[in-house]
Amino acid sequence: MEALLAANCRPLLDRFMVDNSNESPMSDISINVDGGYFTQPNHKMYELYIPAPPTAERGQAFLYHTATRNFFAWVFGKSLVGSHLGGALVGLLDSMSQFRLTGVDNIGGIMDYMDEEGYADMRNQPDHALAVLYFAEHFQFKDMWIDAFAHCTGMNERLITCLGFEVCGNKF
Repeated sequence: MEALLAANCRPLLDRFMVDNSNESPMSDISINVDGGYFTQPNHKMYELYIPAPPTAERGQAFLYHTATRNFFAWVFGKSLVGSHLGGALVGLLDSMSQFRLTGVDNIGGIMDYMDEEGYADMRNQPDHALAVLYFAEHFQFKDMWIDAFAHCTGMNERLITCLGFEVCGNKF
């Protein structure tokens, strides 16, 4: 909970926190290994239920859940998953815009994350260069696009083996 609050994720909590106010007092009691009971006064359990939009088809629901998973990866400093890194970055920034407070610097947040995870390092990294190219083109970040395009052209012969090539490879 602290990590989500520190990341300015109040809209996520307001929208998806499950209301457990009707739970019985027994919900605060756990069973230990001996089978005995003890109370955990300093431990509180929070539950989030984040469904895909009701109009989403199966493929769209999968992408939504992947983007949501990647949002939590961003919050906790873990790596992204997805069919290609560029799409995962696009989904992450969309999720950040949806799940964080209005006015926070999502672009700065994702750029810092890309640096920390090494995704922004495109030197001799054709997967990263294609991902950044896809991301920059989607959001129309001109300077980032030029930098990624230059890296892609320098590694043109290696791009065909990258997962993101089918998505944005037609530019080469």
